[in-house]
Amino acid sequence: MPENTPMRTLDAVASRDRLLLAFAELEMYGIAARDAVDAEPDRTRAQLSSQLRAGVPHALGSYVFWVRADEAGAVGQLPLYTSGAEVDRAVVAACAHHGVTVRPGLRPGVLLVAW
Repeated sequence: MPENTPMRTLDAVASRDRLLLAFAELEMYGIAARDAVDAEPDRTRAQLSSQLRAGVPHALGSYVFWVRADEAGAVGQLPLYTSGAEVDRAVVAACAHHGVTVRPGLRPGVLLVAW
């Protein structure tokens, strides 16, 4: 490890890698998982919902994502935006499986990852 590499930066990289593994697991279960989305959360929610309804009209339409701007500015926690309670338990379980701590956010459809 280079001497000038802050430990916090390395921790963030390791956390991101574990979160990506959790997202891959969620995808295997049919939950659309998008990382570092380059759009506002409400816009992304609408787009994902529309895409999922068009692609698989009889599915639940479950999704989880985080926004790139949140990742860049994250200090201690990263918001994960979900389609709701039907997917929150799966997200928490997949994250725990990969060593990522998740807790409820301030409003429904938002979980917070220790970052």
